[in-house]
Amino acid sequence: MLVVASRQAGLISVDQLRALRVPRRTIERWHAAGRLTRRHRGVYVVGPQQQGFVVTAWAAHLAVGADGPLSHLTAAFLLGLIERRPTAIDVTVVGDRRRSRRGVRVHHTRCGGLDPPRRDRHGLLVTGPRTTLVAAAPMLDPASLRQAARTAMVAHRVDLSALADELAGRKLRGTARLREALLAVDDPSLHRTRSEFERRFLTFLRDHGLPTPFVNAPLLGYETDFHWPHAALVVETDGDGWHVGDDRRRRDRERDATHIAAGWTVLRIGWHQLEESPERLATQLRARLLPSTTTSPTM
Repeated sequence: MLVVASRQAGLISVDQLRALRVPRRTIERWHAAGRLTRRHRGVYVVGPQQQGFVVTAWAAHLAVGADGPLSHLTAAFLLGLIERRPTAIDVTVVGDRRRSRRGVRVHHTRCGGLDPPRRDRHGLLVTGPRTTLVAAAPMLDPASLRQAARTAMVAHRVDLSALADELAGRKLRGTARLREALLAVDDPSLHRTRSEFERRFLTFLRDHGLPTPFVNAPLLGYETDFHWPHAALVVETDGDGWHVGDDRRRRDRERDATHIAAGWTVLRIGWHQLEESPERLATQLRARLLPSTTTSPTM
């Protein structure tokens, strides 16, 4: 019993105890004596009561049935696709009527996922990253969904383009928004960004239907964050602490002066503009980027 429980964050199910030939009356006696503490119906903590997300996840996993993988936001958290800990444990089961209970959301499916479940470092069975992205998509805001897709690509080597193609034509909830996020993250221009601010700005441009710029590319002997040759426009993103120091500010002024002297317009934007007044910023950029007649600057 102790060996089994030690592999499951100190938890064990009644079915596992019976498989170890422990009589039901003995289970009841151990429970009454405090040797077993009930965590869910049919699930007990062996020894002192334990806390923590992994313990909660194991308890739900065993309560629903160890054949049902943890899924949706729970799998996304355990796979590192999201940072915020979910408030309930998600479990997916195939072809039966097991029900949700307090703190546990049971999801039903008629077939397997897009990739096989896997064991995480705690021994928990979780849905694969591709299946997890599809399941969690309706529960995430656009920015969190893009970050989850980016992490799946980098940490789990998910081919985002292939997944987007596979989802084409499917009418699952959240599929359209997920495909948009997958294609956005898989855009090679995002791979050239150097900060979350730059990635957010590129996404902002796409969301507002604005042209894609050159990213961290050379211009007149300097490297710009973003520039559009057709509009003679340079945008520098001033993230918190990025342009700190007298030398850095001096180089920024020299670069801006060189570009302005050559006929380029230089705009500097901060986080507050992206977060607090995105529509005003979009209008300002649209007026400069979309007119059909723009003088070509010196390159």
